[in-house]
Amino acid sequence: MSQVSHITKRYRRELAAREAMVEYTLKKAHTHMLASIQPYLNKLYREIEAAQIRLASESDAEPSEEEDGEAKIPLSWLYEGNRLPSLLSQIEEQIKRFEEATKITAGHMAHVGKQLGSQAAQEQVKTIREGEQ
Repeated sequence: MSQVSHITKRYRRELAAREAMVEYTLKKAHTHMLASIQPYLNKLYREIEAAQIRLASESDAEPSEEEDGEAKIPLSWLYEGNRLPSLLSQIEEQIKRFEEATKITAGHMAHVGKQLGSQAAQEQVKTIREGEQ
């Protein structure tokens, strides 16, 4: 195998290693984002359960108002106390943070890829020139 091929393979391996590192970092950031959203969802789930219990105890729910034995909460309940808009705002904030981190990481990786490509090309040209002499 020629020296130019060795250079190409070496830079491809380096780029692949960096891509794997970035992929790991992005997966970790995604997991963190989901973990930061979960407490807000858990709080809402607990509030829904409490409201279902309260609704069931306050009135004799008719069978048409129950699903799987649980009292249905009116959709308007989600908007009381700004529950749903607040939750959506918190989730959107976390998603935007993840999006920004992803954009920065992808931009950095594109820059690294260009640098590695340029370095590989320069090394290949140097090797070819040295071979001609």
